[in-house]
Amino acid sequence: MDKNTHRISYFLQKYLDGDIQEEELSQLRHLLEESDENEIQAAFDLIWNNTPLAEDDDTTPFFSDMETAALLQNIIEHAPVINSKTRRKVVAVYALVASIAGALLTLAWLYLNHDPAAPEGVASVVLQKMEHDVDPAQEEAILTLEGGESVSLQHIKAGDSIQMGGVKLVNDNGQLSYQVVQKEAPGIQHVVKTPKGGQINMTLPDGTKVWLNADSRITFLSNLGTQHREVTVTGEVYFEVAKLDGKRFTVKSAAGEIEVLGTKFNVRAYPEDRSMQTALVEGSLAMKTDSDRVVLKPNQVGVASDSQRIMVSDQDRIMDMIAWKNGLFLFENTTLADVGRQLGRWYNIRIQLGEGLTNQRITGKIARDVKLSQVLEMLYYLGIETNLKDNNLMMMPQKEHAYGEKIKM
Repeated sequence: MDKNTHRISYFLQKYLDGDIQEEELSQLRHLLEESDENEIQAAFDLIWNNTPLAEDDDTTPFFSDMETAALLQNIIEHAPVINSKTRRKVVAVYALVASIAGALLTLAWLYLNHDPAAPEGVASVVLQKMEHDVDPAQEEAILTLEGGESVSLQHIKAGDSIQMGGVKLVNDNGQLSYQVVQKEAPGIQHVVKTPKGGQINMTLPDGTKVWLNADSRITFLSNLGTQHREVTVTGEVYFEVAKLDGKRFTVKSAAGEIEVLGTKFNVRAYPEDRSMQTALVEGSLAMKTDSDRVVLKPNQVGVASDSQRIMVSDQDRIMDMIAWKNGLFLFENTTLADVGRQLGRWYNIRIQLGEGLTNQRITGKIARDVKLSQVLEMLYYLGIETNLKDNNLMMMPQKEHAYGEKIKM
């Protein structure tokens, strides 16, 4: 690999980390001037190969051509002495990718939390159109028992526990888990529901681990059933099912059900989706509807729709399907309608889309623990204007892109 590629990669990484010195920035400018597009793209690839985003981030990292151009344009904005040759080269790359992309706008939010070198004015433009900022979802869920009694799970402090019939719920250093105290006790219905703006993860009485996304619900008996284990879900839930010989684990939703013995998978079954999507990470499972049954293998996704037919597809980047569980919004060719629904559930706001935006698709990645304003900055870079008022977020197409390129919506 060319020496320039390694040097560009080194200085770009320091730039991304917000740790670059003025002399190093000058060297980076010089390297960009004398390098071609292939060397620059190779430098980005080298960063991804050597620097994972986080220890538990299993999503496939990427720098697209447009993302490369976006960051370089960002550097240009803060490097006024860069020569006109380099400026023209970067703008040419950006324009080429934009023309190829068409309706698909691509931009990863490169700093995940915030870009320390973002052009001045972007944040202020976003904040000027917000009455107030909105915090991300917190650990929050309500447990409702069969008799109607409710418990706020976030109020169970570390070291505390509550007993409900034959089980008790324990907070062990921040991890909620059920423990069986009376094996022969009758099962009592438990419903755990996260609100919009809430999430939770916990361990069920059999040792199965579950993560509930915002605005989701899981219903089960405290003994999980006598013959086999059974839960019912709405919303989005990730499962790591404990294997118990002879006791299968069944997940039911309005669109169908899933049978497993011990495996890891994600279920998305929000009412507005009118389907059940299952992404299998590990093990095997069977999806069933009234008229169809399929067996999924790892790295496959099954979708059961209103037609009761189950469509199966291979997914090379299966971990991207559970990016939410690892603390990321990961949009890949995602419609703004779906983006809006995800943001609405996570930030507990109402979303409205301007004309022509419903089927617009975007690709990007950003941490889920940031305030709403930082997500809106990402959308601004993608050519989406936003306006938050009375907890209603309006998305509108920009007449001109943040980088000066005209956007055809």
